[in-house]
Amino acid sequence: MPIVPKFLQGTVNPILKKIVRSTLYTTRYNNSLDIRLNETYLRYQRYCSAQYASRHGLQDFGESRIRTHSAQIFPKVMPADKARQYSSVISGFIENNKELVKIDDKHSSLLKTIKHPLQTMGTDYLEIFKNPALHQALLAFFHGDYRLEWVSAFRTLPSTHIASSWNWHTDANPPYSCKVFLHLTSATAETGATDFMTPADTAAYRRAGYFGDQYGSERMGDQGIQEFAKKHNLPYRPFHFDVSAGDVSLFNQNFLHRAVAPRTGYRDVMEFFLLPNPVPWDEQLAKDGIDSAQLRVPLYPKNPRRA
Repeated sequence: MPIVPKFLQGTVNPILKKIVRSTLYTTRYNNSLDIRLNETYLRYQRYCSAQYASRHGLQDFGESRIRTHSAQIFPKVMPADKARQYSSVISGFIENNKELVKIDDKHSSLLKTIKHPLQTMGTDYLEIFKNPALHQALLAFFHGDYRLEWVSAFRTLPSTHIASSWNWHTDANPPYSCKVFLHLTSATAETGATDFMTPADTAAYRRAGYFGDQYGSERMGDQGIQEFAKKHNLPYRPFHFDVSAGDVSLFNQNFLHRAVAPRTGYRDVMEFFLLPNPVPWDEQLAKDGIDSAQLRVPLYPKNPRRA
């Protein structure tokens, strides 16, 4: 978008905000990002899908559950004892190798992030993407191949502090992006399972004026969102999956969801952010090297094509 003079920003920004939050816009893009970025990603996805079809022929991938239901669970993708071993590695880093642990002072009481897990924790866990059910679900979402844009590992802890992600929000990521969680510990309502809303309920909240997007100060916690729902006669029916160590969850982060702090214990997760790609993820990673999948800001590129 063109640069807007400061004296006009107070007028233009509300207009742009209204456009990108319109039903027509969110139905097409499922976010409130810049239209040029959204269209860049849609063109790129079509290119990647065509590349897949050129190698495999036209495919009927079937329904993508994370488009129709926002989230999906895959039990026992990794043996539970192996997942718990990775959790023990995180414990060891926190206790004995603090230089490998990124601690955000603002959120130090509730979140510990492991620095560059592809270097510090190895790469064996990437075998989960060879699980047939998970791979097929990703093909159904992307209509072709995908890549690991970045990988992170983190531990969430019981805390009275509230992070922004603890409130109901959408990540406002580009179309055809999604996240995969490999659970290294069990997660329930008691121990920090993520809450989700369905696509239909997300659309209903957006029509009523609640987006929880990148515009900042509008994210509500449990009490606030329930009051909003009551005021606008909306359903409030979040759902979560009880997961065990070794389970994988796949979700579309552009539908409403929220992280939940454990009441007891802790939750350990390997997190993968995925984008479309013209070749399989492992070929791309071998070409680019593991540094290419390091967590960074911004979380997604303006141009998703790689050389």
